[in-house]
Order: sequence, then C-alpha cells, then structure tokens
Amino acid sequence: MAQYPNTLASSNDMYTSYADAYAVTPNDSTDLPNGVSRALLISGAGTVTLLMASGNQIVITATANSIGFVLNLRVKRVLATGTTATLINALY
Repeated sequence: MAQYPNTLASSNDMYTSYADAYAVTPNDSTDLPNGVSRALLISGAGTVTLLMASGNQIVITATANSIGFVLNLRVKRVLATGTTATLINALY
C-alpha cells in the first residue's frame, strides 16, 4: 500500500481529484494504513468517531440525507468505539 504524506504539496492540491481510495475498518488503536486521509466518503448512515491529523477527536453523524457526501477531513484514524456508520472509505 502506498503511504501518503501528511501535508499537501501546495494549496492547489486540495482542489484536485483523489488519486486513491481504500475501505476503512474502524480500529481504536491503529491509524489508517495509508497515512492521513485527504477526505472520507461515508456511504452508510450512523455515527463516525474520528481522530484528526491534529490529534483532536470528533464525532460526525451521517444521516440518510447526508450519506455519500465527501467530507474533506484530514483523518488519522477511524475509531471503532462510537462508530456505527458503514461503508467508510478514505480518499487520498
């Protein structure tokens, strides 16, 4: 698996399309295997507990109306505890 850098090469990189996507298995102790994501795609309703690149932990709720949207978040880990959403993909 490719390891992606924690920083974007330039501010223009955040506006380019994604080069890769990987299915995420939530885990309380293991970071995403390909490094910090550029975004997440959540396709199943529920809550998602995230550890951000900054180290802050947040909880997001994906409702039936919001699933399938790309969340432009720099995520380091998707925690199993508190995560009920399914079909989560990290985008790089």
